[in-house]
Amino acid sequence: MQLLPAWTAPNQRASAVPLAGFRILFGLCLIFDITALIEYAPMWFDKVPFVDPAVGWRAPALWLWLLAAIGLTVGAFTRVCAILNYVGCVAFMSFQAMPASYEYHLDNLYLVTSCVLPFLPLGHVWSVDAWRRPPATQTIGPGAEIFFALIVSSIYLDSALWKLSSSMWMNGLGYWTVAVRPWDRMPSFGWTLDNEWIARGSGYIVLVFELLFVFLVWFRKLRLPLILIGMVLHIGIGTFLPIPLFGLIMSSFLVALVALPLPRGAAEVEAGPARWHPGVKAYYATWAVFFSLGAIDPVLAIREHGIGGSTTEHHRFWFAKREDLFAKRFAAGMWWSYRVFGWRSHPIFIDNQFSLYTTQTRLRFHEGDPDLEVEGEGDTFYPPHRNRRFLALYYRTLWPSDPRDKVERRLTRFLDYHVGREHLDLERGFVTIEQRPLVTPVDRWNEGQLTRNSETPWRRVGTVRGTPGELEFTWADPCWPVRVTAVGQ
Repeated sequence: MQLLPAWTAPNQRASAVPLAGFRILFGLCLIFDITALIEYAPMWFDKVPFVDPAVGWRAPALWLWLLAAIGLTVGAFTRVCAILNYVGCVAFMSFQAMPASYEYHLDNLYLVTSCVLPFLPLGHVWSVDAWRRPPATQTIGPGAEIFFALIVSSIYLDSALWKLSSSMWMNGLGYWTVAVRPWDRMPSFGWTLDNEWIARGSGYIVLVFELLFVFLVWFRKLRLPLILIGMVLHIGIGTFLPIPLFGLIMSSFLVALVALPLPRGAAEVEAGPARWHPGVKAYYATWAVFFSLGAIDPVLAIREHGIGGSTTEHHRFWFAKREDLFAKRFAAGMWWSYRVFGWRSHPIFIDNQFSLYTTQTRLRFHEGDPDLEVEGEGDTFYPPHRNRRFLALYYRTLWPSDPRDKVERRLTRFLDYHVGREHLDLERGFVTIEQRPLVTPVDRWNEGQLTRNSETPWRRVGTVRGTPGELEFTWADPCWPVRVTAVGQ
């Protein structure tokens, strides 16, 4: 088997087509996410959405960032657009240009990738730049291939280590636990969930694949089956969880690893070794050190709780418990490394993020008086939530164990935005807050669990009236979450 060219022949060239495919998919991912940031900008930034708008640099900066993402996607002024994109990622996804409540676990992947893009030959093929000024060669050196192999391997290995500490994953229920939750109009593949062999087997396949990828990706003859399995994995993630952009960005990384034959007539080995910029070498070395230190956390979780004994992803950072000067300086270095380069352990959801999420909440608008009997279900006045909005609503706003004042504060901003956007009259109508119990076992498989979760009736637990900025909540129960009895166990 022929190993990755960098290890055996540092001067070997590769086709530029996979890197161009990555550029297009990654650019589309950026466009979707930036467009959503612009659409929801009043909720992210306004003091009171549509009532007391924020005035500042954020709106024009978002549009400039979007133009850079479009330029990167089509390959026009590629290097300039790559630099502007990195500045946008640092500003909006790192240094809190938007509230922390709307951070997204994909942000560190944007950062860790975007800081290298200005140094990669992204525009050699399939680009406006190549059409305007055809490059001398359609081949590239091994730097990009090594970079994406390291990125994908580190994400999978880190994820696998956390899963080894997780009881739901070691029970083979990682896929099943996620998919039995009837999230926000997601498609149902209940037949796969009601077959225990498929449900558990899928979970174990994901775990084994992530553990082996880091060792097998360097063998080019194994690259295509690995990429195809990874594509299926990430399409599944985008299907069963409302985070399709994560599947898209990971697919873009896998596309960059495709080993294609060199263009006809291209010399496989050019005279002299391929040139490596010293800064790129330093980046690889430093990134490897910082990532390895961050990945100690899941290893410590396994050591502390044993295989399958942990219920939450701690991200405690082992050095944070120390109080000496070295630990404090090292912690500051880790903070800056994440903010500037995105270097950190990749966050995933395990056990407690599902087993403790005991209720599902929805919001509906009704005409009339809330004290009278409501006929019909009313209208769900917000669109399906995906990606950053999904995490912001369900995990940062409606988390069942949060204090009621925190829920009201964050839900007020969410409702202010949607009431203003949809021009709803909450003086003549009202919003109902409805809940139903969710059962998500992490230690056992139950046939028909998705059906039971989906068919459990909703119960009104609160109403909202007023005007944007002056909403009033009325709760059927004095605490959050409303205590409901789980069924279908």
